[in-house]
Amino acid sequence: MATTTTTTQITEELLKRETRSFDLETVFRLSLIGRSVLDMSGVRLCPYLVELDLSGNRIARISGVNELVKLRRLNLSSNRIPNISAEDVAGLESLETLVLLDNLIGTVGSLAGLRDLHALRTLELVAFDGSLANPVCAKPAYRDGILELLPQLVLLDSTRRPTRPQTGAGGKLYEDLFARMHAQFRLPPVKVRTQPPLELPPPTPWINPTSFSLPPLPTDDDTTSPLDSKRFAAVRAECRLLCEKASSLISDSEQLLSNQPP
Repeated sequence: MATTTTTTQITEELLKRETRSFDLETVFRLSLIGRSVLDMSGVRLCPYLVELDLSGNRIARISGVNELVKLRRLNLSSNRIPNISAEDVAGLESLETLVLLDNLIGTVGSLAGLRDLHALRTLELVAFDGSLANPVCAKPAYRDGILELLPQLVLLDSTRRPTRPQTGAGGKLYEDLFARMHAQFRLPPVKVRTQPPLELPPPTPWINPTSFSLPPLPTDDDTTSPLDSKRFAAVRAECRLLCEKASSLISDSEQLLSNQPP
């Protein structure tokens, strides 16, 4: 079981100890929760991370992630992050989920650095029950502002983006344009052609009672077919001819033997 030594920096020694791996390039998931980390730049030593959890630390600035091009989920909840710049997250081209619960983000503009993260789909700033909220969550219409700032988002605070924008700069123009396009390209209802139900023939069994029946065996009382009679007559005539030849040969042999001198 991993130890819980308090640290302020993420060092190579710490990473090898926590991951139990001497080759940090084989580490794909890293969790350092509640370790009093101030400087997270050491995570760059694990270039193939897919998931990173540094929640419950004292991090004030995101650093060391520019080389984590494979990172898909980043959890920085319960830290001291007030804003995110484009330079801080420039290399997170695969990031899909960012969890920032219980930080110090006070304005929508503080998240402007996330604009270029085109793969980002989920952002968490407050828990579903309203707890662990950032200060920005108390501002009116903060959701609309963030959804306008980050159009690539699908889920914000566990809630799916509305199908159509509600408010915000450009929202009314978008709604009017959508309505005109919908009216212009609206097609008449599709007429479904009704067809009579398909009639299938009644099923027939693959096997019937006579499928495996054998013809009866011949008996002595059965009449012989004409073909068999002809064959029998031919054989009998041939046997008779052979008998006559044999008798002739025997008679000739006897005469030859009787005419010889003693």
